[in-house]
Amino acid sequence: MSVNTNKPPRPLPVTQETAVDYNDPVFTNDQFENLEQHFLRRLAAASECEEINGMSTLPELKSYFVVQYSMADYSE
Repeated sequence: MSVNTNKPPRPLPVTQETAVDYNDPVFTNDQFENLEQHFLRRLAAASECEEINGMSTLPELKSYFVVQYSMADYSE
């Protein structure tokens, strides 16, 4: 029984920058899905990143804020 240490495949990014680049909060996919849309829009508006803002689409916000992996991402 071996442990899979490879990172799970990520979708192609919609944005070139991530929240890590600007010290914004980062989330796992599960955490992101549980956040209210109003809260996400406020986070995007407060970010100093030029790629996202309060009017960004959800795929753009997800590409920017979701940079952490959860254990469920590694399940086979």
